[in-house]
Amino acid sequence: METHNFINRELSWIEFNRRVFSEAQREDLPLMERIKFLAIVHSNFDEFYMVRIANLIHEVEWGNQISCPSGKKPSEILDAVLEKMSKIIKKQHRCFLEDLYPKLKELEILDIFPQKNNPNPCEILYKEEIEPLLTPLSCDPKIFDRNLIKGQEIHLLLRLKSGQKTRDLVIPLPTNLPRFFRPQDQGAFLPLETILFNHIALLFPQEELQDKALFRILRDADLTVDEQRDENFLKAMEEVLENRKDSRPMILEYSQCSPELLTQLQQLLNLPKQRCFEHSGILQMKDFFHLLSHPLSLELMLPEQKPQTSPYLLDNKPPWKKLLERDILLHHPYESFIPVVQLIQAAAEDPRVMAIKMTLYRTSTDSPVILALLEAAKAGKQVTVLVELKARFDENRNIRGAKKLTRAGALVIFGVAGLKVHAKALLILRKEKEGFKRYLHMSTGNYNDITAKIYTDFSLLTTREDLTLEAAQFFNALTGHSDPPELHKLAMAPFSLKSQVISLLEREISRAQEGEEARFIGKFNSITDPEMVEMMYKASQAGVKVELNIRGICSVIPGVEGLSENIRIISVIGRYLEHSRCYYFLNGGQEEIYLSSADWMPRNLERRVELLFPLLDPEHREQVKHILEYTMADNCQAHQLKKSGRWIRLKPGKAGSFNSQEYLYEYYQNRSIEARQEKQETLKIRKTPL
Repeated sequence: METHNFINRELSWIEFNRRVFSEAQREDLPLMERIKFLAIVHSNFDEFYMVRIANLIHEVEWGNQISCPSGKKPSEILDAVLEKMSKIIKKQHRCFLEDLYPKLKELEILDIFPQKNNPNPCEILYKEEIEPLLTPLSCDPKIFDRNLIKGQEIHLLLRLKSGQKTRDLVIPLPTNLPRFFRPQDQGAFLPLETILFNHIALLFPQEELQDKALFRILRDADLTVDEQRDENFLKAMEEVLENRKDSRPMILEYSQCSPELLTQLQQLLNLPKQRCFEHSGILQMKDFFHLLSHPLSLELMLPEQKPQTSPYLLDNKPPWKKLLERDILLHHPYESFIPVVQLIQAAAEDPRVMAIKMTLYRTSTDSPVILALLEAAKAGKQVTVLVELKARFDENRNIRGAKKLTRAGALVIFGVAGLKVHAKALLILRKEKEGFKRYLHMSTGNYNDITAKIYTDFSLLTTREDLTLEAAQFFNALTGHSDPPELHKLAMAPFSLKSQVISLLEREISRAQEGEEARFIGKFNSITDPEMVEMMYKASQAGVKVELNIRGICSVIPGVEGLSENIRIISVIGRYLEHSRCYYFLNGGQEEIYLSSADWMPRNLERRVELLFPLLDPEHREQVKHILEYTMADNCQAHQLKKSGRWIRLKPGKAGSFNSQEYLYEYYQNRSIEARQEKQETLKIRKTPL
């Protein structure tokens, strides 16, 4: 592939966060919605620093060899990424300080620079609740241990003078205190560091406070686990998490820091200036999520949109009867995730259910899914759970869940050596009059009841024998570490999924070459796999109409004459996080649609266990086809990628504005209302005497 035909993944990821940040700059959005997007960008940057920046640094140190299809060296990518991030961070803080913060202060929601009152309630708060928890640490370069500086935590750096001697101290902000306080439960929230910053001199009455600064560091999280330790993989994973705590610093963020203290920090942490970022407003913007609980916040956010109940789940029939009648497709968060949780709970309680098998990649704290599985195991059912311990930054939660399940008697499998189990599947075996019956759930998203309220995903519930049998073979292959099964309806990465998708694309290409209409619509989080990028170009050159809805990273360049003029790419950033992965093929009018847990990245297609499954119900295919078309028609929340590599926000045209997420919410709401009304009318007819 020519180097100029491939956009580097890290640089594309920066552009994704630029699109997210653009939502914080929108004056037509409610104030706290804009604050929320600032928090999202900061949270995204944290993970990027700890994983992708760390990986680039490793590549530079290991020889700086070109590995990206863009042809750029790791050092070139690193320099470009850090420069772009620095610009975005400056814009973030300018947006916050000049636009959003004055509004927050005026509304008495947040005050970063409070005026001292007399008497000062903050001083009382400091002395009674904060000072007792402070632990000063010496910064003497001869004895300083940088491992004492915890990653992702805010620290205060002090320079004190006593007589002719000066000394430097670091004080970690106590993590068991709230990030924001409301003194005497009145007025605006004050950041913990503001209270500490303004009163810290009280801790050292015999010394002169000469200088002070706030800072935090991000440590290397690009660490691997020895996956060959099968007999003690859990312990190996716990060791990795322990090592992450004192891995080397990757990034320094600082605020209100003099040049002298900044130089001291750089020397103590051994960090170049290029990886030190000034935060002129407030450190750790991701903590703004805590402000969303402020009483005024609800009035300053978009109105709540409650998930609807599928029309096929309105009656009180047990799930077994409902699924024997028809397949059910749920579209979260427009439709509730609760029925999926209820299915697992019903399986735990039903004496006829003999076995439950499922994959767990990311779950919520106090997950109702875990609780239901625990109850099933305690009831003596055969519960088999493939828990992916390598789900980045959810490892601790998954380890805790795995230990609970093991103690309850469940059979817990820790993924597959060398691969992450990213597939989302649940299989329930129930003993019925005719024999055993399998009930299957497959999804594009995680079994996480919290993210299911804000992530768009599809859930398929079915009892189709051709799908459930192959799902059983899928689970047996994973738990038995056997060769991949021969699947006909499903496709499984890293074995057959990629080749299956390429085969479907080749079929579309062949039809285009024969003069037929050909079309492909792809919706996923990212596309960076070089072979799949090349397939998009090949399809375009053959005359296939290619439409891509890519939320995050995109390495494809559209609109280049002779290469990609038939490719259109958009990215929808809105109220909900677009997370579903869907593939549509026109197939000469015999349309086919597949859902998957897999993005088109090398890690998904080659280093993860993923599932691809077809929509066999014509009604479901029609539904998802329209959803894909609606998102491609968005001109309110969508950006379009140009051949220059720039993303341009789309604007409503003469035909008017179209917000796909708002439209879909109204569609599902109306569908639910109509179904309820129809049910009520049916009940009235039944009650009417003959």
